[in-house]
Amino acid sequence: MAVAQVAQLFAARFRTAPSRVEATVHAPGEYLLYFADPATRRAALAVQGPVVLGGASFLMTPWARLRREMPALLPYKVRVCIEGVPEHARDPISVALLFAGEALIDSVDELVLSVALD
Repeated sequence: MAVAQVAQLFAARFRTAPSRVEATVHAPGEYLLYFADPATRRAALAVQGPVVLGGASFLMTPWARLRREMPALLPYKVRVCIEGVPEHARDPISVALLFAGEALIDSVDELVLSVALD
């Protein structure tokens, strides 16, 4: 069944606007549904037994962070500004020690700001 059709069927079943229900494939044969309205979400989770829609049966359970979770590193590129690093520690090896072992240090800017003291 198409993801858009699943979202439409659930929106109709729980009498909410189709734009208020989102569906994605979570795993083969499993969908993750997002109900924008808390009341609709509570009504869907309160159903006892399967919800039969469009000839398919759906069992509703609340989302759990650890269900079929697979550990993975999420590669993000960030720029970090660290103030107060002593001059002797401004090399890539020393800076890398400030972050988790999985961090990849691309470069260390050698920008030094001078402050004029009057």
